[in-house]
Amino acid sequence: MSAKLGYIFIAPALALVVLFFLAPVLMTGVFSMTNMSTATGITGGSYQITPSVLTQLGDQGFDRKILKRIGSESYSISEKGLLAATKADVKTELVEELRERYLGET
Repeated sequence: MSAKLGYIFIAPALALVVLFFLAPVLMTGVFSMTNMSTATGITGGSYQITPSVLTQLGDQGFDRKILKRIGSESYSISEKGLLAATKADVKTELVEELRERYLGET
């Protein structure tokens, strides 16, 4: 029994080593073989609304102007948006920089 007691005492330490060292090392190795980045996360940045889905929706009678807007990338820096950002506790320096450099751009 005393020979097995050492293994019993070391088991929790081995479990922690596996959990906090070996598992992240193995996961890093697996993820390095993919095109996943920190910006896209585990889903790989896949789009939920693809061009084929937009085409299908258009064929089903949805307004094509709206579908075109949904399918395009756009942004707008407006005073209304900057005020909303201020109310949402966005850093004042960032809001002021956006106002000075980009106000009115789309």
